[in-house]
Amino acid sequence: MEVVLKTTKITNIKCSWKIHNIKSKILHQFGNDYPKIRKYNRSFCVVQIKKFVYTIFWRGHINCTGIRKFSHVKKASNLFLKLMHEWCSLKCVIKKIQIDNISYCGSFHFPISLPKFSKHLKDHKHTYNPEVFPGLSIKITCGTIVIFQSGKFIIVCVRKHKHLEKYFPS
Repeated sequence: MEVVLKTTKITNIKCSWKIHNIKSKILHQFGNDYPKIRKYNRSFCVVQIKKFVYTIFWRGHINCTGIRKFSHVKKASNLFLKLMHEWCSLKCVIKKIQIDNISYCGSFHFPISLPKFSKHLKDHKHTYNPEVFPGLSIKITCGTIVIFQSGKFIIVCVRKHKHLEKYFPS
């Protein structure tokens, strides 16, 4: 039986970059004064701007989540640069943006008997323990697929969109 997945979509892209000319003294000036800070401590702060969430580590490493399309990665980084300029008059340059994780979701459009399905997965490393977690986790070369009894699934820990082509051809 061939299954066609028509509802696979990206739910989150987590990317990161490093800003080399951020000095912790400048960043500590923000304190809790900036209205969009969600968390602030001695190691990092978490800021939400529009739909993007930035975790700014005081040593210059920045993580960004809430990105739904690859075309928005650049938009999120540009918004961060604008934030840094408005916040502390810093003109920063991002030399390399790294995609750390891409999350996908989708549906088979029919329920799946996970106990039966897990018995057929001899060639793949998988975990199914309904008393601990309601999904069946299957380790694939590029990440992990978690399938639920409803037929819905999520795919996590993928670093490149092209890695999924083997499993989900377009």
